[in-house]
Amino acid sequence: MSPILKRDNMGYDIAPAAIVVLCMCGAGVLLVMCYAASRLFMSVDSNGLKPLTVDQHEYMATVRARNLDILASEARMSRRLVVGDGSGLAKVVWG
Repeated sequence: MSPILKRDNMGYDIAPAAIVVLCMCGAGVLLVMCYAASRLFMSVDSNGLKPLTVDQHEYMATVRARNLDILASEARMSRRLVVGDGSGLAKVVWG
């Protein structure tokens, strides 16, 4: 037998591409089965959100107040216009 002759299916009954596709499908089925088993047998922690403590409420209130103060100061600064006459000197006009 000549080594240059084309080999068909390398001695298998089905094509090598079909073997690869079957392996990929089998891996997908195995993955879905493992996911289903883990969802069935693993316990789900259903504690959810815990109620906040008084300290956490106070801290969140101070953070909100601080952020509101920062937003208000930025809003006041945005109303300020800088007017220049090209001489390098500028004056601030509140408008």
